[in-house]
Amino acid sequence: MVTVYFATNRNLISSTDGIDFGDRFSAADLGDLRFGQAEVSDGTLNIRGIQLLPDNVAEGSTALFREIRQDMKARSRDSIILIHGFNVTFRDAVATV
Repeated sequence: MVTVYFATNRNLISSTDGIDFGDRFSAADLGDLRFGQAEVSDGTLNIRGIQLLPDNVAEGSTALFREIRQDMKARSRDSIILIHGFNVTFRDAVATV
């Protein structure tokens, strides 16, 4: 399993199965970012493993980078930041890990 930290402006979809993101941008505006982490195993996203950070750009981005920094220190390894294109779904982007 790989933990993928993310920031996305895709539309949030909540269901009984968990949290997911659609293939469209957020209805609010393109700057409506959500931050969090997801679990990916063998190229498959576990939507039950998606955890959202605070729904506020300043708090969410601060929490995201704090978690990445802590993970890097704890595991003594680097992190890669992938910025995917606009023509890629959230699931496809995180599954490329």
